[in-house]
Amino acid sequence: REEAERLAREEAERLARDDAEGLAREEAERLAREEAERLAREEAERLAREGAERLAREEAERLAREEAERLAREEAERLAREEAERLAREEAERQAREEAERRKKEDEDIVKLLATCRQYLNDGDMQEAYEVIQRAKKTYRDNLRIEAFEWNYLRM
Repeated sequence: REEAERLAREEAERLARDDAEGLAREEAERLAREEAERLAREEAERLAREGAERLAREEAERLAREEAERLAREEAERLAREEAERLAREEAERQAREEAERRKKEDEDIVKLLATCRQYLNDGDMQEAYEVIQRAKKTYRDNLRIEAFEWNYLRM
């Protein structure tokens, strides 16, 4: 009977030990699984955070680059517009100067022609005076000074 009790006790201890080892193994597996899940979750969160930061950084860089390009384009357009305006202004000034010089020379030539015509009139050479006026009218069309001189000449 003692032997049977001892065997029963040993069997109970062995079963309890096996049961405890099984529970401990299951608990260890559960803890390991939870730890692995926690680590995987943290790694996923870290990767997501880094990805989001990278995307945000790339987006910020893209926006900054686009803004810099826009500003550069606007500045280039402004400079081109100012240069075009400057060139147009200079061209207009040049043309105005040339026109003023042309008119001044024309006026000087007309004064000389009219003086020549007066000289012919003073010398009594009406035909030569008439020809000078006609040449002047052809050369300087619609010039009121020549027309006025011709009118005065014809009245004489």
